[in-house]
Amino acid sequence: MAEYIYFAASLPSVWMDKPSPMKYEEFLAKAKEQLSEKDYSELEKASFSHREGKVTNRIVKDWDSFNFTFSEMLVTQRAIKNGKGDDPRYQPLSPRDENLEKKAKEIVPISNPLDAEKAILGEYFQFLSSHPVSSPFSLDALIIYGLKLQIKERVAAFSEEKGREEFDRLYRDIQNVITSRSDYGL
Repeated sequence: MAEYIYFAASLPSVWMDKPSPMKYEEFLAKAKEQLSEKDYSELEKASFSHREGKVTNRIVKDWDSFNFTFSEMLVTQRAIKNGKGDDPRYQPLSPRDENLEKKAKEIVPISNPLDAEKAILGEYFQFLSSHPVSSPFSLDALIIYGLKLQIKERVAAFSEEKGREEFDRLYRDIQNVITSRSDYGL
């Protein structure tokens, strides 16, 4: 496996509780200059929305598995919260993971959607931070770095003010629909 000592060593650290040191696209542009074509192709496959193509990298496979399983656990816990826990449509397809189930049980009751989403992204970040790699200069380490940048971009995209504005807009639209229907006796 190739080692990217200079490139990996030149990258600033990514922390969940600090601003992102760079944009993901900037990282990809730098990686394209430094990585082999094959390794860069594997790096690109590591994303929140898995891209088509054969995945051979174990980190990408582990990430996809974790992402899928954790999403299923969240769906199941939300179904239970909404009284639909017995509905087979909301039962997980992947094997039961008690640790992820516990995390999902802690996150689902969070009433503030922004706080809940940050908690979910925090779990993603923690998974990546604790994932073993053969070397801090390996492609695996660079894939984890790229995924962490994607998480940071998702967190940075949240704005409480914008969220409130969108909620208020949707609420007004719903009120207008209700008012117009009542005006017509619907």
